[in-house]
Amino acid sequence: PQYVDWGREPLDPAVVPFACALTSTLAGRPVLIEEFGGCTAEPGASSFWWEWDLDGRRQRQFLAAEEELAAYVETVLSNLVRTGATGAMLWCFADYDRALWDQPPCDTARHERFCGLLRPDGTLKPHAEVVRLHDQRDAAVDGGGNGDGDDGVHNRLDPPIAGGHRRQRDRHDLGREDE
Repeated sequence: PQYVDWGREPLDPAVVPFACALTSTLAGRPVLIEEFGGCTAEPGASSFWWEWDLDGRRQRQFLAAEEELAAYVETVLSNLVRTGATGAMLWCFADYDRALWDQPPCDTARHERFCGLLRPDGTLKPHAEVVRLHDQRDAAVDGGGNGDGDDGVHNRLDPPIAGGHRRQRDRHDLGREDE
């Protein structure tokens, strides 16, 4: 929402579902929404606009308080279900470790440092928990699992990998049950 001039606020929960409904109507088929979400402020910090200069141009990015972004994601996901979206993918998986901040894209696109579902230490941000709980409710409703949200495909976070990040992997699709 913060990248369109018609959004009411940086976390306008109507923008993504509206774009989904419009695209689906124009295409005549269901839509998968990609790359929505937002950048977060440090844990416990309030939302703010971050500004910096890049090659003589002023850059501006909204960083949401973690709990505010979680409330936004919950509302958007619920509204996407109502609009008939086939799915949703948040941007992005994990924040960048500070050791990478002086390398592209983090050196110039500073906001990219903080867009993850996970912090660099691998802990879940509140909006990641919203996604996990939403997936459990959805699996229980549509019969996609055993009622506890674990359908054998989703909700698996593996141990840390390079950069302090974690990865999600579907062991069944990889054909490996034990790893």
